[in-house]
Amino acid sequence: MANIRRFHPGIYIKESLEAMEMTAKEFAARTGISERTLSALITGKGDITFDVAYKLSQYFDNSLSYWTNLQNQYNVFLNEKTEKTKLIKNGI
Repeated sequence: MANIRRFHPGIYIKESLEAMEMTAKEFAARTGISERTLSALITGKGDITFDVAYKLSQYFDNSLSYWTNLQNQYNVFLNEKTEKTKLIKNGI
């Protein structure tokens, strides 16, 4: 499992925009997600909140839990990585 590459969930949005040949500005207008929030997601600097997950699920016609689970799994990964680094730093 250590060799699995984890991605920020915003990468899925970025790839979808590229596949649809849609700008972030256009996507923001269609979904009601602010351009600032969308930019933060695409660059991996923001989290998918419940509100954003709802808007994404409506646009992509998938479940709210799909988007919240992507974010939760990424958060778990980051937490585990941080804890592992602390253990190594402390010689445990």
